[in-house]
Amino acid sequence: MEYVTLNNGVKMPMAGIGTFLLQPDDAEASVLAALKSGYKLIDTANAYMNEKAVGRGMKRSGLAREEIFLETKLWPSFYEQKNVVDKTLKRLNTDYIDLLLLHQPAGNYIAGYRLMEKAYKEGKVRAIGLSKQPAFSLHPKYLTLNVLPSILSLGMPLACSTLLMSVSNVISNNMMIEYGTVALAAQGVAGKAGMLLSVLLMGICMGLQPAISFNHARGNRERVGQIIRSTAIFTALLGSVISLLCFLFRQQILALFIDNSEVIAYGSVMIFASIVIGPFYGIYQLCQTFLQATGKASYATLVALMDKGIFYLPVLLLMHQLFGMCGIVFSSAVTLLFSIAAGVFLSLRWNRRLTQDVALRGEG
Repeated sequence: MEYVTLNNGVKMPMAGIGTFLLQPDDAEASVLAALKSGYKLIDTANAYMNEKAVGRGMKRSGLAREEIFLETKLWPSFYEQKNVVDKTLKRLNTDYIDLLLLHQPAGNYIAGYRLMEKAYKEGKVRAIGLSKQPAFSLHPKYLTLNVLPSILSLGMPLACSTLLMSVSNVISNNMMIEYGTVALAAQGVAGKAGMLLSVLLMGICMGLQPAISFNHARGNRERVGQIIRSTAIFTALLGSVISLLCFLFRQQILALFIDNSEVIAYGSVMIFASIVIGPFYGIYQLCQTFLQATGKASYATLVALMDKGIFYLPVLLLMHQLFGMCGIVFSSAVTLLFSIAAGVFLSLRWNRRLTQDVALRGEG
């Protein structure tokens, strides 16, 4: 097991299991299986509603408390409750928490951070940090805090995607403006349909991460394969249906966002570029979910970098040069095809490595 040393000297395992979306019984079983399999980091949160189950799984493992790295998160509605840390400790049935995070930068998060500082000084928490804090947007108030965060939880694939997507969008918009404000507006409105499709399929695939992590930790490779295959088929069918509906009712959809007939006319063509990849988008997200759930975040980050920058920017420039405005419009779809191919290749490569590891353990 590899470890990273935080800014206060605490050593944190580089691999662990999350319990998001797991029912209490499943969370308890997942934690127990993960700890028995050699994982040391367990992640939960107030909002997951399974902290008691996580505590039970830790106790059943038979491991000494100091052998487990326990991470949980405070929910925004609790940031002003003075006894929130004590209540969390009681639910987890433990004397201390290794890493305590603010789940979201919402509500009175400064008050929540003060509570974590107090718990840190009292020895109830070994390290504190922030979760889902947008990159490069830390509030100046954080500079006045007495205890600096040990962890800033961004999610590297998502953070890289967000940053590169912002840069890519600026470049794309600057190219599109050459064809007029109507074309630029149409591209933005047409993109809403593609966003609806991608967010829906992303949510389905990300929701499977606990199930994949759980079965991976238990060594149930057959079940992991079943989950991935059935989800791939489902997302392909759902993506196809949504794409078809968006195309058939494209003018009505565009009219929900704008009433300019000229923009709608342009958008009716551009919306096809946003949804044409719909049947395959779930495969991209499924690869990302599989890689993250099985501990290969580096591959997931690489795929995200490819999709939002390494592939996209060269494709954008080349297609603009060859096809003008249509090249700009379809560059995202073409890029995603390359990204899907890369994601499938890296997922298969990692899966072979996992299969080999299981075989070696069986021989041993």
